[in-house]
Amino acid sequence: MMKRVIRAVALLFACIGFARQAEAQEMTLAMLSSKYNLPQGQETYNRACGVCHDNGVMNAPKVCNVADWQPRMAQGMQALINHAIDGINTMPAKGGMESLTLAQCSDAVAYMMSLCDITVAKK
Repeated sequence: MMKRVIRAVALLFACIGFARQAEAQEMTLAMLSSKYNLPQGQETYNRACGVCHDNGVMNAPKVCNVADWQPRMAQGMQALINHAIDGINTMPAKGGMESLTLAQCSDAVAYMMSLCDITVAKK
């Protein structure tokens, strides 16, 4: 009987641990809203990002197209921010607006993710 109780308690702790680990690995809309300035991100997006990401210009992943974003989201938020800052493939650094700050780029990425309540890996 005692072995069953110990196993049940161990299983309970394992389940709690897995749930917390999964929770810690994803950035939800609420987390994006609390960590980033989404209104500022919208402004930056409209000035620098939307030209390409609204329509998939130069193979830019379209906003809210989960198939476009799935592999990118798996890389984590920091990787997405780094891509925005440094550029990637045909995307120029900072969307071609060199005056953008780290915060503005970060907020723009968060804003894009928030549009469709896309969950991003924390990494």
